[in-house]
Amino acid sequence: MKIAIICPSKDMTCGIGDYSRSLANALKGKAEILYANEVNGKVLEFEPDTVNFQWEYSLYDARKVTADLNILRKKGIQTNVTLHGFSDYDSKNQILEAMFDEYIVLNEGFRQHLIKRGIGKPIHVIPLGMQGHAFGKDDRALVRDILGIGENEIVVGAFGFMELYKNFHTIIEALASIRGITFLLCSYSKEINSEYAVELQQTAASLGVKFKHLSGYMSMNSVAKVLHTCNALIYPYVDVFTYSSSAAIRTGICSLAPVIANDITFFDDIPDVSQGGPAYKVKNGLVDSINKVLGDESIKRSLVENAQVFINLNSWDNIADQYLRVLNKA
Repeated sequence: MKIAIICPSKDMTCGIGDYSRSLANALKGKAEILYANEVNGKVLEFEPDTVNFQWEYSLYDARKVTADLNILRKKGIQTNVTLHGFSDYDSKNQILEAMFDEYIVLNEGFRQHLIKRGIGKPIHVIPLGMQGHAFGKDDRALVRDILGIGENEIVVGAFGFMELYKNFHTIIEALASIRGITFLLCSYSKEINSEYAVELQQTAASLGVKFKHLSGYMSMNSVAKVLHTCNALIYPYVDVFTYSSSAAIRTGICSLAPVIANDITFFDDIPDVSQGGPAYKVKNGLVDSINKVLGDESIKRSLVENAQVFINLNSWDNIADQYLRVLNKA
């Protein structure tokens, strides 16, 4: 089977760029793959059986995707789209809902939402893929030494771009009540919401919370090693209106550090530890959750063991196989 994957952000440092690169790499050897940032002469010469568009509003112009789809339709080439974001308030939905032959979404809630909107074409759920990492026995000590973190220092971490909905300031506020814990934020970018980064530094200083902030590009393997040094990771997000799934929390799960997450719709596809899942969902406030996870070895052990199962279940190799099952039927 010949599959063309189209992603405008294929060469960018972002979640969708990482996703599409990982998918293309996982599919190689299972199918003939052409990975491109647009439908161009090279794609048409490839004569794909199907073209998969990696869609997100801020990265793909609606007029461009309309023109691309018209070209492919005239040539009788099947098209499908992986939706990474969706807004009920955007007129571009009409293009998405009318023009593709098949739809791939990352979770069941997203699928149900599209069905309610009246899409009568096939909608498939394929979870977000995950990349496991091998950690050496000395990795934690080496990274802590590089970061200037003591061997016995208690550290909670967070990872992700500096979007305001990620609510990082609530971690600082919670730690002000607990005391004696360092907050390590790995934000991946200096450009997004730099004002928020300054605000976090000021809040930590005013509340007496030790705060380390790592920004700028790091490979995902390096990010995983940094997060692996933490005693726990916290994802205190508020819900967003994209109906998609979080790559950032999966990066944390893949680091095999215990994960604490707000119990919100955005994380519905990450089961709670009580259900055999890899996250401790916040039920009685963040302070209570931090104390329970850090203070209970059985909870920490369950979170790490569950994470390993979850990573294997959603490995990129398995995700690639699910894509092939869907696309072979298109």
